[in-house]
Amino acid sequence: MTNDIAAQALRGATTEAGFFPERTWTIAQLAELLQVDPKTVARKVQTREWPHLDLGPRTKRFTEQHVARILAMSESRPPTQDTTRRRGRRRIV
Repeated sequence: MTNDIAAQALRGATTEAGFFPERTWTIAQLAELLQVDPKTVARKVQTREWPHLDLGPRTKRFTEQHVARILAMSESRPPTQDTTRRRGRRRIV
């Protein structure tokens, strides 16, 4: 029975325990996807800044929803008002 549930979960089927995501990424895979250093991803996981699945002390995984939330959290938007400083006109003497 347990092997059947595990096989269904690996295929992305709904199990008795709930939904198992079809695609997950490791820390190294997510770092490559986001084009950042794996240490950056590990640090964000360790400080709990980024959502993730904690499957053990050394096993962390990221689902598509996690990746979407990480990207949304990391999005930088332009300022609402003009904050650039303009130089005064130079006088030629």
